[in-house]
Amino acid sequence: IGSFAPSNAFDSLAPLHAVLESMHSSEVLGALDISLCPLLQLPTGYILSRSLILRLNKLINVGEDLPPFEDIIAPVAKKLANSGDKADLALWCSQQYSTGSNDQLKCLDLAYTNATLASDEVESLGNRSDEERDALERVQQIDAARAGLSDKILVEEVLSRHDANTKMKSLYNDLLRKVHTTISGNVKYSPELLVRELLVHGSLTAALSALDKWDNLSTPGFRSLATIVHDACQLLADKYSHVSVGKIARHLMRQWLAHGDDSKISDDIDFCNNPECLETNEEEPMNASARLEDIEET
Repeated sequence: IGSFAPSNAFDSLAPLHAVLESMHSSEVLGALDISLCPLLQLPTGYILSRSLILRLNKLINVGEDLPPFEDIIAPVAKKLANSGDKADLALWCSQQYSTGSNDQLKCLDLAYTNATLASDEVESLGNRSDEERDALERVQQIDAARAGLSDKILVEEVLSRHDANTKMKSLYNDLLRKVHTTISGNVKYSPELLVRELLVHGSLTAALSALDKWDNLSTPGFRSLATIVHDACQLLADKYSHVSVGKIARHLMRQWLAHGDDSKISDDIDFCNNPECLETNEEEPMNASARLEDIEET
């Protein structure tokens, strides 16, 4: 596409940047693409893609909102013939939209679909093993980003399912910020990691708020926050059949009981899926409300 080429590579579209950046007519751009790409020995869709990249950069530099995915990204991606080019363009566009937006997720969905097709094409052609490895790594990279963003949106939308007061919304949003900060620093994303961080930061947030003389979180407030966090974790478990909230919670509980609050929480999420981690009541679902009723009676 050119924008992703090394800086020392010859760029046949560079002289057209001023024109492509200022032109907004899709008909004229389409005509230029069809007529000039063959002359410049470029695949069809490259001029449209370059114009899109230049216009998005211009909007970002002046602080304007980007157009919706359906209006500006999807039509251009359809003009590209190569699946790898579509994946690269969609991945780049996903990085320009605000983090956590639906437009960003749509870009990643498009990038993942085409990266998978490109990987299959490389494999079917019997190309060098390093090309197959690079194609597969791109699929894995995009899939992880796509899954992480989709799950982030999912747990953020939990609040809309609850009639939470302003304080509960503030507490939940605060713990979500901490969760996402922790996860963004992790090299490899997994839904189990998100569940673990929700449980860890949810417990810590509730404990600190309950002990703070200014916040003074009440038992009903504790119940409300626990229910919201539990529902967020359960949504992830419903989405991913291999995720067990109960296993992860019991694994964390054993660590706390054995090592106390000062110990580092283990990063070994996969251990929770090990048969050795199973207990006699492993299939018993977690019930936040039932657990909190026991607390109220004490």
